[in-house]
Amino acid sequence: MSLLLDYYALLEMDFDKNVSLNEMLKIASNLPEFDDTILFGNKEIVKRYNELNSKLENIRNEEVVVFAKISELEKTSNNGNSYSKMLQDLKLQTESIKIETNTYTCPLCGNNCKKINENDSELMIATQWLDSELEITKKYTTDFSEDIRKLKEKHGKIEDNIRKVWKEKKLIESKYIKSKELLSKREKINYAKAKIKLYVEMNDSGIFEFADDDISKLQEEIQKLQEKLKVFDIDNKLSKAQTFISDNMNRLAESLDFEEEFKPINLNFDIINHTFDIYQSQNNKQRIYLYEMGSGANWVSCHIALFLSFLHYFALQQESPMPLIMFFDQPSQVYFPQGVDSESLTHADLVAVNSMYQTIFDEIKLIGSESGILPQIIIVDHVDGKNLVCENEFKNYIRCNWRDGKALI
Repeated sequence: MSLLLDYYALLEMDFDKNVSLNEMLKIASNLPEFDDTILFGNKEIVKRYNELNSKLENIRNEEVVVFAKISELEKTSNNGNSYSKMLQDLKLQTESIKIETNTYTCPLCGNNCKKINENDSELMIATQWLDSELEITKKYTTDFSEDIRKLKEKHGKIEDNIRKVWKEKKLIESKYIKSKELLSKREKINYAKAKIKLYVEMNDSGIFEFADDDISKLQEEIQKLQEKLKVFDIDNKLSKAQTFISDNMNRLAESLDFEEEFKPINLNFDIINHTFDIYQSQNNKQRIYLYEMGSGANWVSCHIALFLSFLHYFALQQESPMPLIMFFDQPSQVYFPQGVDSESLTHADLVAVNSMYQTIFDEIKLIGSESGILPQIIIVDHVDGKNLVCENEFKNYIRCNWRDGKALI
C-alpha cells in the first residue's frame, strides 16, 4: 500500500486506500505513466520546443543553400575576372600595333598590297569587338560582386537568426525539458515504479516466505565483498582518473574552438559521484553543463577533448581491457556543412577546423610517445583538407577518398 501511495503522490494523483490486495496487485501491474508536462503546467511549452527545433532545421537548410549560391557566384566571378584579364592582355597587344596608313605598296614591284589592307580592316573590327566585350565583362563582374555582397549579408542575418533560435531552444531545454527539477522528479518516479514492480515479482515468486533468512545471508555476502573491494583502493583510483581526464581535457581545449563567454576553459568530468557529467566550472562556482553550452562548436570541442582524454588515460593503464580504437563521425560538420565548397569557408572556420585536426594528430602522437602504443583513430568526414595549414599531414592520413562517383557502397 505505501509503495502505491508514494507513486501516486509523486504523480499528484489520488489513490483509493480502500482497495483490496488483489486490486492493488492489478493496479501495480498497470501503473499510470509520468507526464513531463505535469511539472510545468501545460503542454504548450513542449509544442513550442518542437516548433523551435523545426525552425532551426529550416534555417540551417537555408544557410546551406546560401553557402552554395555564394560559392557558385564566386567561382563564376573568378572565371569572369580571368576572362576579362585575357581580354585586357589582348587589348594591350592590339594597342601596340597601330595602323598608320590606309595603303601599302610593295617595295619590289610597286603594286598596292590589298591583303594587308584587308588584315587591317579585320584587326579594326576585332578591336571594336574587344572593346565592346571588355565593357560587357566589366559590367557583369561588378554585378556578381554586388550579388555576393548581398548573399554574404543575408548569411550574416541567417547566422544571427540561428543563434537567436538556438538560445530560445536551449532556454526551454534547460528550464523545462531537461531541468534538474524535472530530471529529479522523473528519477524519483522511475525509482518508485521499479520498487513496485520488484515487489510484485517477488510476491509472485513466493520469495517473501523466506525473506528474513535470505536478507541475513545477503548482508553477510555484501560485507565480505566490501572487505575484498578495499584491497583495490577503488575510490583513490577513481579520483586519480577524474583528475587526469579533467586536466587533459583542459590542455586539449586550449587548441580547440570555444566561444569567448566560456573562456578561460575549465572543463570537468565527474567520475567520483558516478554521474559522468561533463561541465564547465565558471568563476570556480557556477556549473555549466554540456547541454547548456550553446553552439555546436562548443559541443564538438568538448566531445573531442573528452574522448581523446579517455583514449589517453586507457593507453597509460597497464593491462587495460579497453580497446584503443576511436571513431569520429564528421567532426567538422559544424563548420563545413555538406554540399558547401571548402573555398566558401570563412577564415575563422578554416582556423577552427585546422586546430581540430591538428589537436587530434598531436594527441595521438603524444599518446604513442608516452605509452609506447599508437592508438587507431578512424574519422569519416567530408572535409578534404584543402586550405588547411596541416593539409600535407591531413592527406597522409587519408585512406579512401569517396568523391566523384566513388563510394563505399
